[in-house]
Amino acid sequence: MIKAFRICLAIFFLGAFIIPSRGQALVLKKDLATEWLSFEDGAYHKFEGPLETVYVDLDANRYVGNVLLISHPAGVNLFINGKFAGNGKEMQLSIDSLAKRYTAAMQLSVRPEQSGGKLTTHVLASSTPVDDGLTLMKHKDASFRDFSVVAALIIILLLIVIIRLNPKLASDYFSIQKIFSLTEGEDSQTYSRITNSTNILFYLFCSLMLGYFLMVVFQFVDDRYTLAYAFVAESFGMAIWLWIKLSVTIMLLFFAKIILVYSLAYLFGMQTVGGVHFFNWIRLILVIFGATVILMSFYFMGRGDNETFFNVLFQFFGWALAGWMIIILFKLRGRTDHSVFHLFSYICATELIPFLFIIKILYN
Repeated sequence: MIKAFRICLAIFFLGAFIIPSRGQALVLKKDLATEWLSFEDGAYHKFEGPLETVYVDLDANRYVGNVLLISHPAGVNLFINGKFAGNGKEMQLSIDSLAKRYTAAMQLSVRPEQSGGKLTTHVLASSTPVDDGLTLMKHKDASFRDFSVVAALIIILLLIVIIRLNPKLASDYFSIQKIFSLTEGEDSQTYSRITNSTNILFYLFCSLMLGYFLMVVFQFVDDRYTLAYAFVAESFGMAIWLWIKLSVTIMLLFFAKIILVYSLAYLFGMQTVGGVHFFNWIRLILVIFGATVILMSFYFMGRGDNETFFNVLFQFFGWALAGWMIIILFKLRGRTDHSVFHLFSYICATELIPFLFIIKILYN
């Protein structure tokens, strides 16, 4: 089994080295400090200080293929056209991507976390000349499609490995009938081995699959979803790195979910439902989101990029999690002698509160 883990870890990081790095050196093209504005008495004026909120008008058509660099030792909050766009001590943002997500004519509002320190607002250009914005956009689109193909192959390869390791467990996980069945047979051995090595491989698979789903969706959803901008990839290597980061985060959330479910099942006096609860949650992800990822992959790899389609997929993610709470309530009802109110309180603690937290982050 240790050998299987090594194989899967190798698969996990393989994509980052398949295509050489395409990064280019960046040089200063313009210091936007000369165009800083402040807002006082209902009007914009040339900035003279103190350093609180700085406004800059940016025309993306003047900076095709360039990068916006914003930095401050204490960190900054960036707003574009009045919408939150990100924060951090240093941000490098593709101006082409900003124009696509917002408009070509943008007003930047930069708010340092502290008044002291040096605020940097630079436009950077590649040291290697480029043809035009259309060439850059085609290069970006091709890079991300390369990523989508490589990521899909990695996910499929991992699935083949774990199915061969335990075909019986795989058939149980992928049972569509058992997701909605309220009279599922008792298999205490399956539910008591939630943290064994094969199950963990399934969690890894789910993490990679959900990370892949969100990575693709985030490239095309509209600008209502500010979280998406943090995962917009400009190159193949960047896409792989963001996918790994997102998948690792999801994997950690899975382990947090295990701890939460088993701890609260114990506190609510329903120790026998913890394994059933978590196993069926993973089953839902594998079946429902597995089918969704297949649909999305065929659409995207077929050159589909309709914003409405990806908005619907992103919203479906939340609705599926909401529907799951109803399903698990009925599935656990037959496995405990406690009252419906007691079981409902358990579901609220293990599902509803985390659900609201996730919705707040994803759809804010």
